[in-house]
Amino acid sequence: MRHTLATWFDRHRLAVVIAVLLITLCAAIGLTRLRFNSNLRDLFRADSGHIERMEELYAQFGSDDAEGYVVVRGEDVFAGAAARALREVTAVLAEGPWRVRSLVSPAPRSAPGLTLLPAEGAEEDEIEAMRRTAQANPLIAGRLVSADSRSALVVVSLSREHPLASGSTDELVRRLGGYDPPDGVEVVLTGLPVIRRELLLSMGSDQVLFFVLGNVAGMTVALVLFRSLVPVVLCTMSAMLGTAWTLGALGLVGEPLNPVNAVITDLVLIIGFTDSVHLVFEARRGIGEGLTPRQGAVRALARIGPACFLTSLTTAIGLASLAFTNQELLRRFGIAAAGGACLTFLAVITVLPLALGTGLGRRLGRPRLDWVQRPSRPVVAPLNWLLRHARSISIVGIVLTGVLVLGAMRARPDALVREAIPSGADAARGIELIDESFGGMLSTLVLVQWDEGLSADAPEVRSAVAEVGQAIREESMFGPVLSHVAIGGGSGDGAISRLLGAHTADLRAGLVREDLRRALVRTSLPDVGAAAHAAPLSRLASTLRAIESRHPGVRLTLAGNPIAIGQAAEEIIRNMLVSLGLAGIIIVVVIGISERSLVLGVLSVIPNAIPILAVLAVLGAVGRQLDLTAVVALCVCLGIAVDDTIHVLTWTRREHERLGQVAPAVRASMLGVGSALVTTTAILIGGFSATLISSMPLIRVFGGLAMIAMAVALAGDLILLPALIAWLWRPRATPAAAASSDPSG
Repeated sequence: MRHTLATWFDRHRLAVVIAVLLITLCAAIGLTRLRFNSNLRDLFRADSGHIERMEELYAQFGSDDAEGYVVVRGEDVFAGAAARALREVTAVLAEGPWRVRSLVSPAPRSAPGLTLLPAEGAEEDEIEAMRRTAQANPLIAGRLVSADSRSALVVVSLSREHPLASGSTDELVRRLGGYDPPDGVEVVLTGLPVIRRELLLSMGSDQVLFFVLGNVAGMTVALVLFRSLVPVVLCTMSAMLGTAWTLGALGLVGEPLNPVNAVITDLVLIIGFTDSVHLVFEARRGIGEGLTPRQGAVRALARIGPACFLTSLTTAIGLASLAFTNQELLRRFGIAAAGGACLTFLAVITVLPLALGTGLGRRLGRPRLDWVQRPSRPVVAPLNWLLRHARSISIVGIVLTGVLVLGAMRARPDALVREAIPSGADAARGIELIDESFGGMLSTLVLVQWDEGLSADAPEVRSAVAEVGQAIREESMFGPVLSHVAIGGGSGDGAISRLLGAHTADLRAGLVREDLRRALVRTSLPDVGAAAHAAPLSRLASTLRAIESRHPGVRLTLAGNPIAIGQAAEEIIRNMLVSLGLAGIIIVVVIGISERSLVLGVLSVIPNAIPILAVLAVLGAVGRQLDLTAVVALCVCLGIAVDDTIHVLTWTRREHERLGQVAPAVRASMLGVGSALVTTTAILIGGFSATLISSMPLIRVFGGLAMIAMAVALAGDLILLPALIAWLWRPRATPAAAASSDPSG
């Protein structure tokens, strides 16, 4: 069957060429339609509806999606250089097509002449009086000025229609970029529109970076190990074409690139490299035995093609396991990556045999014996030692697996928004400053609903809202509290009364909807991770239940970014781990069926479980939680790490059919496929290393975890898997074994 298919490819080369050209043309059209998605909320959008409920509240009460924040930090924002910088930044931005609020002008529309910033040269008493006025104002304290008076915010309200498409974000960045703050003063721009802009720029540059560096890394490793340029060109050509097909397919179906699937470029590129290496190794071996390059390509396709198909299938299964999560972006990433693995396999098995039949194939040359293929003492002696101690090595591997399981159990679900933001960018630094000085940027809401017959100003509702505000203030992690009760009082201070009076109508629109019988109590949390949020949110939720019980007719619901992110992340990670387990079972069954041995399928479990367990143990050891990036890396690693296992099993079974004994078959398979395993793993690690210089933390983490998993997987396939096979595999006798045991033979 496999020889028939390989022969068909060879006999219908023109048809294959036409098919490749048509697919490439479609991919080229798709590449022109490829777009980027920078919506951070989509990272946590799941079937549970947490994000949708939060967006419903934002639609009813308004959100901060179109607000940029300029953080001005110095010794004292009410005096000296920091106060001067605050005035200058406000003046620079006030000239733009947006609304600006700061201590300089806290209510530019309703009270344009009002200011809470002392004039330059003001006396100390006047400065202190203005400071007390601002810090006593619930609309200012913790919102436009920090409690220690070292930081101030300039809030820039952009167009709510299309804050990115309008170009206003670019204009905001341009205007602020031309401002040079005084010595000792830090001026940083952040906010969701700015974060989205930086994400778009980062994802675009990362795609070029991954493509170039992934190719350079793969080519460098292949050149060192092949010691010839032609096989490197052959491997690179098919891998690059598979990557182009994948990205083109994304463009054709309208699937944009986002912070999760941005690694697809690097992923499919190195998958294509690894499949190509196995085919080139086998083709060179055939040429070394006297075949023509074209005959060598046909034999390589017949011998290695089925194993490459199986590796692509198991890779696709591992990636497609993400399709069973309840998170939309991850589902689409799983499907896209699985499709990319299949398209790349198709590119490799079509383009590479075609190229081998050209002048490139004739220049491929005969293989030189490398350090694995040469049966020298440095290789054979350790291999013989491994086979003599197969039982002991297997037991050590099983014990190690148990130890890693215990270490992996320390990992807990978590999610950090800043992991998806380019590090080193002003937006990331701005989030740090807002977390430190203003209680955080993650909007946290308590939805207050009341029965018919009541109103927002009914004593029962106001009392419940006041108790909610007090409960939030008692939790130190939360930021300042804003509610219609907090702004409804007032004070004898003239500036406070004027500001509250000027803002009452606007603020109530963002806090109360009498027509819906709803109100919000607004606060915030710092971006310290869903795991750190869990305890205070849980305590607040319990307190809300108690408040409800004391106020019949009033219902309280916790909502907002931290709740949606935390609950979605926990559900997503739990579902992904289940999907990962199911994918592992399916892969074992597929291996067992393809290798016609359930025992071999079961034996493949431990070598492929160890890389995943090692990643989880590393996360636990360094105190890092199990976030979306880590789980995506696990699914990717499961699909890729099993590839080398399949090649070892395929070679071992084939050598057993030839030699008739397990130990010699294991030895021959290691000598035959070992160099390819080392080469492909080196290419994988080199390819993933390109992600380490990405500006996005989640991509760097993904690449680092993948590199660890690949290195551990290679050790498992070269050491533990051969030992397990030699110790536990007892196949039926083959004709070769019967012939060798027949005395008359």
